[in-house]
Amino acid sequence: MSKKLLIIRCHKDICGEEIGIIETQCQFLGIDFRTEELVDPSTLEEIFKKYEEIGFTFDFIYVCSHGDSEGFEVDMGIEKYDVSWASFGGLICSSDIINHNTIFLLACCRGGFFNVATD
Repeated sequence: MSKKLLIIRCHKDICGEEIGIIETQCQFLGIDFRTEELVDPSTLEEIFKKYEEIGFTFDFIYVCSHGDSEGFEVDMGIEKYDVSWASFGGLICSSDIINHNTIFLLACCRGGFFNVATD
């Protein structure tokens, strides 16, 4: 059974090429992936519910956004929102879309990586 990855694009700064590279690597490695675009925080619950209803669970969840120790931004160019890790975690835990030992990944630049890693 192949591993499954959910890619959640949350920010207009995340270019299509970056996501395309990840999707290509998934194909190369035999990882089944789904890519979703988060327009506002309520979309997150809709995404999780969609996969929960069909019994689709993930081994990896990749959040493509700007983030820090408090949470991450949702900004697709219309309106900007902040999603706390606690809120995100609550939605994840109340859904049934993760497997045991699911790995969560946050795309971030070097500056963001330093802040997330050291805060």
